[in-house]
Amino acid sequence: CQYCRLDAIREAVDNAIADPYNIKQSIYTDKKPLKVLAIGNSFSEDCMLYLWDLLNSVGIQSTLAFLHIGSCSIDKHWSLACSGEEKYEYHKKDSSEPWRITKSNMINGVKDEDWDAIVFYQNAFNFGFIDTYGNLDNLLGFVRENATNKDVKFLWNLTWAYQGDFEDWRFEKYGNDQENVQLIMAERIYCICISAAGIFFVFSTLLYILIRS
Repeated sequence: CQYCRLDAIREAVDNAIADPYNIKQSIYTDKKPLKVLAIGNSFSEDCMLYLWDLLNSVGIQSTLAFLHIGSCSIDKHWSLACSGEEKYEYHKKDSSEPWRITKSNMINGVKDEDWDAIVFYQNAFNFGFIDTYGNLDNLLGFVRENATNKDVKFLWNLTWAYQGDFEDWRFEKYGNDQENVQLIMAERIYCICISAAGIFFVFSTLLYILIRS
């Protein structure tokens, strides 16, 4: 079952935190792969890049994929959902072979598998500002309507702050202050995740926030 698979991930992460040099075999016995799709950008790539290997190392089969456009915003994702343009790099991994990369549009990525979870994300320069989430409900509705698994869970990919000496004119919106970015992120993202229909977990590296929620 889906929740058994999430329990197995919880166990694997707890074991890794308690004793990072002693990876233990998971009690997970369900042979059905955990299937996760991310609709995002480079942050999504960072979160997914080593996840298949980590899950596989504790005996959890998975099929992972992400629709990637660098710095892509919620508004741009929604525009591409409406247009059907094949602007995404579609990265997919379900074995020890390297990630397969093809061109895709959003709907084909959404329909490619019976995803257990689909992850969303706002780009780094907009995540702290409520007025940049106007099309989030539209995007969620489009994806839910086209998902082949009607029990799919929607997750949110938590943004992490840039390093303290990062310089970019878009970062000035946050006062060029890493601590300020973290505070804004916590306030805005949790507000969005709580209020947006269908989003009930926060997704981050190693699924840690997801499985501790």
